[in-house]
Amino acid sequence: MSQSLHIVRPNLTNAFGSLSTAPINVTLQAPALFQLLEFALRAEADSRVIGTLLGTRSDDGSEIEIKDAYIVPHHEEGDEVTIEEYQHRSLYQLHKRANPKDSILGWFSSNPTVDSFTALV
Repeated sequence: MSQSLHIVRPNLTNAFGSLSTAPINVTLQAPALFQLLEFALRAEADSRVIGTLLGTRSDDGSEIEIKDAYIVPHHEEGDEVTIEEYQHRSLYQLHKRANPKDSILGWFSSNPTVDSFTALV
């Protein structure tokens, strides 16, 4: 079973005004790893699980620490994906109360390929 994981890297400029191409050091804390594994293992064979990755990022964007993750409820029908935005915002706000320094780092999907639905997220 292969999985997709995407982490958004901000466009940062270095001292010379060009975009930074420094490598990223990603740390995945155990609670987040176990959550991702549980989400993927519980996913039904014919359905996709998508969700949000939360944690901290260094000022220069070269270090990311993934601390938590949650599922984003959604519906796929034909060529459309509808995300339960209200529930997504509520989950993020609850997480932010307990972890004020954390932010959204990216997303995950239990789909083995990056397709048009994945790109929408």
